[in-house]
Amino acid sequence: MLTNAVADQIVDRDVPDRSIVITASHVEAAKETIEVKIRRDVETETESESLDQVARYLGHAGLGEGWLVMFDLRKNLAWADKQFVREVEHARCKTRIVGC
Repeated sequence: MLTNAVADQIVDRDVPDRSIVITASHVEAAKETIEVKIRRDVETETESESLDQVARYLGHAGLGEGWLVMFDLRKNLAWADKQFVREVEHARCKTRIVGC
């Protein structure tokens, strides 16, 4: 369960990365790695740096694939240009990138 306190920490810029494990009692041995990024008008991390981070998380979790979700808050980009789903291979890991 994702509590408000945890959700507040996720979006707080001053809080270091969190690893959140969400389990479902009705699903046996299900594990996913999902990295969430918020992109603002100022340039923060590049997509490549984010993919490096996902690859490190996947390595720690013993997984070969994961997700990178990028919320794009830039004002100079049309909404349609912010929405995409694609799959890439990076550092021997498969990552699905979702733009929104």
